[in-house]
Amino acid sequence: MEHHGTMAARHRPRYLDEIMEVIVNMKEAKGSTSRRILDRVHNLLILKRKKGKVDPTQIKKALVRGVECGVLMKKNGKYKLGLDTKDYAIYRSWTGKHARQARTRSRRSRRRKEVTGEAGGAGG
Repeated sequence: MEHHGTMAARHRPRYLDEIMEVIVNMKEAKGSTSRRILDRVHNLLILKRKKGKVDPTQIKKALVRGVECGVLMKKNGKYKLGLDTKDYAIYRSWTGKHARQARTRSRRSRRRKEVTGEAGGAGG
């Protein structure tokens, strides 16, 4: 029997990239509280998406995941970037490049589906 909870979890958005971006832009030496990070990430996501809901629980879970992975550090209730600025720049360039490639791939596959879908519908 297949567990459906795991399938639903894969479709939830991941907010770790946005959290890292917000922490870097806030430039607080001692780190930022989860409340400030939550507010800033919420505003950033609203600006990027312009629609849809932002789930604060998912942002909090992403903070915990970031600490577990070593990407973020938590001390006295404040979060800082676990990477130095050079490593973060490498990470950003790598994720940006792969995100662009994924977008072009999906556009290509959509075009192929449209072309094959039209040809299949006209014949029958």
